[in-house]
Amino acid sequence: MRFLFFVLGVPMMIMSFFQVNETLPFVQDISLDYNGQEVVLSQEQTQQLGEQIENLFQNSITLPALSVVFADDFNQLHSDGTYITLKFGQTITVNDLPFDELMFKVDSNVYGFNCFRGNSGVFQGRCIYVDLNGKTMEEFAGFVNNLVGNNA
Repeated sequence: MRFLFFVLGVPMMIMSFFQVNETLPFVQDISLDYNGQEVVLSQEQTQQLGEQIENLFQNSITLPALSVVFADDFNQLHSDGTYITLKFGQTITVNDLPFDELMFKVDSNVYGFNCFRGNSGVFQGRCIYVDLNGKTMEEFAGFVNNLVGNNA
């Protein structure tokens, strides 16, 4: 039993102090949604998107978020705009907020954004705020908009 705690429990306890950008190596799947519909990407496009996400999150800072989302409100929000979903193979905790998925809206004019936390496909609860530490999402949004346009 102690062995299982060491193998499973200790890494999760340590991750509770991580920044969101430090969880990226644990992403198992990435999806892109436009106006509530998933955009089908090739394996190469998915890999490029992953690289762009890493660049976006590089040097970012995780801060407490004041935002809370409710499942019904989230479904309405998600139906308008471009969203990226990062899916993890396990539950991860950042700032005492557990999730197995993170979703964020792509918006070129922002210096930071809320990550909506998903657990078993339900997005609700307190968000996690990511400050881009002085840069905007403009370059990333341009890349994503090209993916959406090329796969429409």
